[in-house]
Amino acid sequence: MPAGENRRNCSFKMRDRSVGQILFIKLLMISTHFGMSYSYFADWSVLARDRTPSCVNIPKNLSLCHKIGYTRMRLPNLLEHDTMQEVSHQAKSWLPLLSIHCHPDTKLFLCSLFAPVCLERTIYPCRSLCLAVKRGCEKTMKSYGFPWPSMLDCQKFPLDNDMCIAAMNGNGSANGKENHSELHKQEYKEIVRDIVVDEEKETKDPFMESIPCSSQTCNQEASFNNIINNFCKADFVMKIKFKKVKHRLLTGRKVKNVYKTWRGTPGELRKLRKPKLKLRPEDSCCSVWVKARRKRQNYLLMGSKVGEELVPSLILPWTKDRVLKRARRAFKQIDCSSYSKSNPNNAYESKS
Repeated sequence: MPAGENRRNCSFKMRDRSVGQILFIKLLMISTHFGMSYSYFADWSVLARDRTPSCVNIPKNLSLCHKIGYTRMRLPNLLEHDTMQEVSHQAKSWLPLLSIHCHPDTKLFLCSLFAPVCLERTIYPCRSLCLAVKRGCEKTMKSYGFPWPSMLDCQKFPLDNDMCIAAMNGNGSANGKENHSELHKQEYKEIVRDIVVDEEKETKDPFMESIPCSSQTCNQEASFNNIINNFCKADFVMKIKFKKVKHRLLTGRKVKNVYKTWRGTPGELRKLRKPKLKLRPEDSCCSVWVKARRKRQNYLLMGSKVGEELVPSLILPWTKDRVLKRARRAFKQIDCSSYSKSNPNNAYESKS
């Protein structure tokens, strides 16, 4: 290995080590103040847990929090994750934010919540740390429809004091100033677009679920009238699981239950066996909405054939709810020719 590369690798290791050492020293200093100042947090119970926490080793698969200056963490953590499996799974959602280098303290802030250091008392991130990371990353996140989640509301965290983790790199971005270049935006766009839903995990992702989606396709009321309304307007209706979820493209597994199709050619209708669905631009957040749910989730899917593309108009999680059961029975006998926009239920009632 060339001498120059050796020196670079050595400098990177020393920098990681020095950051870890500084953080560890800070945490030790903080812990010495808890005996006389614990009352500071007595009435600040937003993040507090009733359960007595335990200390566990930070696992290797918790990639978000490698080399953070300590090896043991408290469980449950400050995001109310009770198991290491849950911690590791939920932390994966934040790797894209870490990858765009929008602020040098992003890792410090996230790991103070996902993997809080194991000391006698809980140590929270300071509000200034939260605000610094938010200031550095929020604009890029918003550019692609990902607002700063409510679960990380900076007002939840304490003002700067000797008993919380403060920012280590000032209030700017990774370069000491706001850095929202097109390169960073494109990196974030591609990283989010290519996140593949974890096939083995069934837990939900609170970060993804906290992202609001204003799309009319995946944010509709699950009422009987609305389902029948969409059924009568749709070219195709089916029960489906999604195999792949990417930006504006949903690929279904083999469909077994089809409730309605258009009068197409055999070749056209074959597309419904393993459909590829193209989301409209205004519905692009539906891909994130689907990713927030478990991989094997069934959906009631309705949509239209627009040219050669299949475009969803309603995506509704399949449940055992009485309303959905009633609607499924209605699919078999509904007369959409008598459908009325003023009373979308009358198409069903006229046959009852």
